[in-house]
Amino acid sequence: MIFTDDAERDFDRYDMEMERRRARLPVCDNRKCRRQIQDDTYFEIDGDILCRACMEDRYMKYTEDFIEI
Repeated sequence: MIFTDDAERDFDRYDMEMERRRARLPVCDNRKCRRQIQDDTYFEIDGDILCRACMEDRYMKYTEDFIEI
């Protein structure tokens, strides 16, 4: 990005660019979540895009629950 001697104009241009990038971020496909994913990573399983929290809620299991007592 090129900066000029007009700091306010530079900020406005930078802010518009950041908003444009935010608008292109993936959205979690979990119907209870539907949040825009702003993390560095997301998960795609069978075509569904999931944020980390929804991925853990849906798929993470505890080993202790698997072991029969």
